[in-house]
Amino acid sequence: MPVHRGARLKSIFFAWIVLFSGLARAQSLNDYSLLLPLPDAESVHETMGASTSGPRGALLPKNIIDDMPNIVVGEDKDQLFNERLRVIAVRLDPCFFEGSGPLKCRPQIRMVWQPLLLDRRSSMAQDAAVHTFYDLSESDFAALLRDMKPYRAGDRSQALGIHPGVAMKGYASAYWRGLRSVLLKYAGERSLTRGTFMTVNPMGTVWVFGAFDYVNGRPERILVPRVNFAVQGFFVDTSVLRDFKARMNPFPPNEVALLNFLSDSNASKSQLREEDLQAVVKEAYEFENPARHNPGTLDCVSCHVAQSIRLWGQFHFPAWKTEALFGDVQFKSGLNLRNSSPDPFRADSLRAFGYFGANPVISDRTINETAAVFESLHSGR
Repeated sequence: MPVHRGARLKSIFFAWIVLFSGLARAQSLNDYSLLLPLPDAESVHETMGASTSGPRGALLPKNIIDDMPNIVVGEDKDQLFNERLRVIAVRLDPCFFEGSGPLKCRPQIRMVWQPLLLDRRSSMAQDAAVHTFYDLSESDFAALLRDMKPYRAGDRSQALGIHPGVAMKGYASAYWRGLRSVLLKYAGERSLTRGTFMTVNPMGTVWVFGAFDYVNGRPERILVPRVNFAVQGFFVDTSVLRDFKARMNPFPPNEVALLNFLSDSNASKSQLREEDLQAVVKEAYEFENPARHNPGTLDCVSCHVAQSIRLWGQFHFPAWKTEALFGDVQFKSGLNLRNSSPDPFRADSLRAFGYFGANPVISDRTINETAAVFESLHSGR
C-alpha cells in the first residue's frame, strides 16, 4: 500500500469519531502540535519532567533513562535526566504509522524533551532531545480530543507556533494545570511504547540518532530505516552555516548524490548541472511531505536536514520556478503553513520541533504533519 493511501485511510476512519464527539467547530494547528514556552527558574517546577506522573505512571521512568545514552556528552547523566530534562512540546496523532504497508494506525501522544539551562529571567534549551511515544486505543484518543476541548487555541487561520494559550496564561495558571492533567491522564509508563534520542557532542558539531521500542517494558533496538543500523550520525563543519560541509554515517546506499552534495554544497553548486542540484532539492521536498514519506521509510538524518537542503536551493537559486520543478512532490494544504522560526536555514540546526538555544524551531516537516493530522480529523465537516 503506498504511503499516501495510509494517510487517506486514517482521514476516513477518524472523521466520524470527531464528528460524533462534539468537536465540530474549527480548531488550530496548535491544538495538535503544542510547542510549550520555555519556562524560567520560578516556573520550571510546573512543567513536566521525567518523574512527573499521572494515572498511567511516570512519563519517563528510570529504566527508560538507563537504557538511553547520555544525550549531552560529558555531562552528568542522572542530573541531566532527573533535573534538567523537560517536556517542551507535545504532538497528537490519530494514526501514527511507519513503513510502506499494509499500514496499521496507532493513535498516539508524543512528547519532545530537551535539557534546559535556567536562570530567573530566561532559559535556553541544549541542542539534544528525547522523544517518547505513548500509544492509545481508538476510544482513548477520541476521549483525549474531548478532554482537550477546553484548551483550544485559536482557529485554522493561525500558523503553528508557541502554544498561544500557555504563552498567554502562563505555567502558574489553572489553564496550564488543566491541560497538563489531561495529558497525564493518557501518557505514562503503562502507555509508553517507544523512546528516541538525539545526542550532541560538546562542540555542537556531531549528532547521533537512535531509538528503542518497549515491549512488555523491555527495550528492543530499532534499526534506522534505509541504513539498517542501530544509530546514525551527522557531522557538520560549523565554520559555514549557509552551505554544507557535512557527513552522514551510515548513509543510504542509493543516496550518493545527496551524500556528495552534503559533503560540499558550495563545490556542488559550481561543479554540477542545475538539473542535478534540482534533483537533490526535489528529494528534500519529498522528505518533508508526509504523504510520501513516514518514519518507516526515511532515515533520521535525511529527515532532519531536508528543510535546510530545500532552503539552500531557494537561497542560491531564487529564479527557480518552484511549482513547476517541485509541485508534484511538494506538500499542499489549505491551512496556514507559514514557518515562523527565526532562522530556519542553518546547516547546524537539526531541530524539528523544539528550541535552538532560546529560539523556537519548527520544521516544515512538522508543520506538514500537523496539517495532515488536522485535515484528517476535520475532513468530514
